[in-house]
Amino acid sequence: MTVENATTIDMIGIDPQSGQVVMGISDHLDWTHEEQHLALLEAKINTCLAAFQNGQIVEIVPEAKGRKPKVELILQFEPPPNVKAILSALEKKMDAAGYSFAFRPLPEGYCDATSA
Repeated sequence: MTVENATTIDMIGIDPQSGQVVMGISDHLDWTHEEQHLALLEAKINTCLAAFQNGQIVEIVPEAKGRKPKVELILQFEPPPNVKAILSALEKKMDAAGYSFAFRPLPEGYCDATSA
């Protein structure tokens, strides 16, 4: 599952340090088609938010009940500066709405399994 599958949840779990319930989005796409890429991200983030809002998250992970929700975007490719600005603005907007959002690069040593 990846950012291209807007209706599925890629990763979910409880962060042992923060106690937050985290939905992870796996993004393996480069930024050649920036507008399409952002549209895919928007759809995927909306799926995560809907799962938090409609209680589906608690059905999947009962321990999620009462925990602050977080969406974490894990990127294989570095986004261009204008996209970083969009993601940073989204981080602030989601925080104001009671959610956490973070984006980070894929940890070193990992690769896209489809290209291996």
